[in-house]
Amino acid sequence: YQRRVRGVLDSYNMLQNASNAQYLQSFKTISEKLKKKRFLRKPNFSEGVTQFSLLQAALKREGYHQYVAYASLAAARCHQALKNSTLEALCYHNAGEIFWSSEKELESLDHYDLQENAEHAINCYLLAANIYLEMKKFAMASAIYYEMATGLKDLKRTRESSKYFEKAAELQQADNAISAIDSLTHAFRCDIEHKDYHHATEMLQWIIKLATEQSHLNNDN
Repeated sequence: YQRRVRGVLDSYNMLQNASNAQYLQSFKTISEKLKKKRFLRKPNFSEGVTQFSLLQAALKREGYHQYVAYASLAAARCHQALKNSTLEALCYHNAGEIFWSSEKELESLDHYDLQENAEHAINCYLLAANIYLEMKKFAMASAIYYEMATGLKDLKRTRESSKYFEKAAELQQADNAISAIDSLTHAFRCDIEHKDYHHATEMLQWIIKLATEQSHLNNDN
């Protein structure tokens, strides 16, 4: 968990490429204040959340959307220290969405294939999903998996996409069979695309099982 957070946050050094150095300095100043240990006093993480939120707003106004994601990640760590899991997950999710958007913009460029932003987005989504799972907010976790799977599908990474559509279905099937069938259908199509016919067959059998159960429930009603 901590390694995943550090791996994404370390990339905030990319801020040095921002044309306005004041944002980099602001980021560093806020971070350093949170690291300082004062006698009998803990760092003021609530103030850190406020300051990182203000920094996010400023970066967004200037169009530095990718850097907004790094500030959101820093805010998430403050929420983690404050034991506010819901807001921590929201910050990770927000950062993930921004990284996806940046990746889609770069994908439109010729010969771009690094997908570094996609990897950051995946890490952020997984952090958010894990928190929701720990909180037993399964609908939120499944929504994260579905969103991540959709992004991976758009990037033609169908093998990974199928895996996360399946994870979404696992969480959806108990309370929302229709949504689970939708997720499994996407997983099935991804499997066909990358020619994993064995897994495609498993997905199809699962779809039939859920559809049959749903049909019986409808008949009973």
